[in-house]
Amino acid sequence: MAKKSTDTATKKGANSSPKKSAKTTAKRKATAKPAASGSDPNPAPPRKGELNFTARFDTNQVDQLKTSGEIDLTFPRFPHEKQMDQTEICLKCHGCCMYITVPLDYPRSNEQKDLYTWYLLHRNVEIYIDHDKTWAIIFKTPCDKLLANGMCGIYETRPQLCRDYSPDSCSRVGKDHMHLFQTPAEMHAYLDRNKKKTSKKAAKKTSKKATRK
Repeated sequence: MAKKSTDTATKKGANSSPKKSAKTTAKRKATAKPAASGSDPNPAPPRKGELNFTARFDTNQVDQLKTSGEIDLTFPRFPHEKQMDQTEICLKCHGCCMYITVPLDYPRSNEQKDLYTWYLLHRNVEIYIDHDKTWAIIFKTPCDKLLANGMCGIYETRPQLCRDYSPDSCSRVGKDHMHLFQTPAEMHAYLDRNKKKTSKKAAKKTSKKATRK
């Protein structure tokens, strides 16, 4: 079979018109893309839903794409909620089953900042600073055992972490974070502000020490 295929290809090549071949070659040369030598001064616009990465990513473009398709972590509200105690609310709510959080270190090095930037480039990933000034990353991903009615499908055998979770830690109360970063730009802006404050404090301390001497 392979020989037959080769013979057919050879036969087609022999019978093809030289004029037609020349036209085809010229057409291919005209439409051929130029060899990559450095950055293209007129890059093609990105297709819908595609990021256009050049030397560095366009943070505005990333932020715009990321915020579309994000999981909404708005916790459900109930009629007469003010008359309900925390246990009653917890029985009706499944908000804490919609995400997981992992502690992070403060990004002191450029490597850590770059790593956290990489985290925030992904959809449904956020970083926040708690009221005790600890950093954490949040992955907005629903538990696979969460039923359509909001109940737990493995309640009797649920992990110990779920059992130990206190209603006092519930994010519904609105006291779960001091700062929330949904995009790299938001985190960088905070770090820049914090760096300026730290520099001012250090300058004041140095000035006081110099005055005492």
